[in-house]
Amino acid sequence: MKYEDPACAYCPDNVRACRAGESAERGHCPTKIDPDSIHDAASKYDDAWVRRISQISTVVEAAGYCKWTRVQEICEFAKRMGFKKIGIATCISFVDHAKILSGILESHGFEVASVACKHGGIPKEELGIRDEEKVRPGNYEAICNPVGQAELFKRAGCEFNVVLGLCVGHARCFSTTPRDQLRYWCPKTECWHTTRSGLSTWPIPITVSCGDLTGRRSRRRFLSRAAAA
Repeated sequence: MKYEDPACAYCPDNVRACRAGESAERGHCPTKIDPDSIHDAASKYDDAWVRRISQISTVVEAAGYCKWTRVQEICEFAKRMGFKKIGIATCISFVDHAKILSGILESHGFEVASVACKHGGIPKEELGIRDEEKVRPGNYEAICNPVGQAELFKRAGCEFNVVLGLCVGHARCFSTTPRDQLRYWCPKTECWHTTRSGLSTWPIPITVSCGDLTGRRSRRRFLSRAAAA
């Protein structure tokens, strides 16, 4: 392996010195390859906005690590940040999930705006897409419009946006929004179109990471509290 780029993915599980605050032991560790970049990045935490986000995120992480669903984390993070209005940028196939999420957020006192990816009905031909490049050739298909989603949330005054199930490239377009509109991305699988955020209606939700969903009991308990709020 060339020791020119960071390669934390290859760090053995019995090393990972950064977690314990120890010095690097492997040649592909960022602290050995590019310490200047690490120093420059650390200085960005002097920005009051970045520092506050990092502080609140760290507190929320400690409170709910491996216990809360992502939905709970969103609610707690947004409350502690003092946000009042949240946007939901949803895939058109996730509108039912967006409705559940919108209801939960509203039950916690947030104002909510939601925009589906196909809004505006712009035909794919306007992007130069050929008929054979469509999902279903021979049919009308509207483009996914993440730029429009971001603009609508900006004009609506949303302070924190949840990206619910957008495709990878479309989520990247949406992420060009200004820094005053924080974003959280909840991915989907293209095969099953199911989310792992705590909103899934499957009998046994699958967990993507230990903080996503701890099981049916946790999800049911949270949704019950939200419905009763």
